[in-house]
Formats: sequence, C-alpha cells, structure tokens
Amino acid sequence: MPDGLKPFVDHYAVLECSPSNTPEQLKKAYHEKLRQFHPDKRPWSAGGYGQQVTQSLNEAWEALRFPALREAYDVIWHREKTPAPAPAPPQPPAPPEREVREPQPRGRSRRRR
Repeated sequence: MPDGLKPFVDHYAVLECSPSNTPEQLKKAYHEKLRQFHPDKRPWSAGGYGQQVTQSLNEAWEALRFPALREAYDVIWHREKTPAPAPAPPQPPAPPEREVREPQPRGRSRRRR
C-alpha cells in the first residue's frame, strides 16, 4: 500500500449499521456507541481502548454524516464489498501441429534382384 493511504475501513460495521439506514438511524447508532465506549464514562477503558474506539466512531460519523460524503463513501464501500470476478479458467494448450511429410515418389524400388 502506498505511503499515506489508509486501509479500507467499513464505517457501517463500526457503527453496526447497514447502508440502507437513514441518517437519523446512523446518528442514533453513533451516539449510543459513543456513550458506551466514551473514555470519560468507562474507567475500564483506561489504557487507550476506549479512546481508540471513540476515534474510530468519530471517523465513521464524519464519513457518513453528510449526504455528499456518504454517497462518495458508498461508491467505495460497494467496490470494496463486491467480490472481484473470478479469473477465467486457464485454456488447455493447443494440440501440437503435425508435421506434414512430403509423399515419397513411387517407382522402382532401389533394390535390384
């Protein structure tokens, strides 16, 4: 992967939603997950886990928040989630061409009696 490019992140999976959800449903899922994992609310999240989850939730929300950004993300999401077409099966090798021999002239045989 070239430098500076992040790997594809499924923001719908982060928010536990599907692409068919409405913006209101996405917002509700975002706030519920944020409340669940917010580092200030959960002492067990000390050590960075809650902060990492909150950061990924924020990235997902920013990508899906605005309709234009969401449409652009959906194009990428469909491209990443659609399996690549299977490669064509290998073709069997062509049969070798037969060597065509010149017919031998008929005539007297070389042998003398």
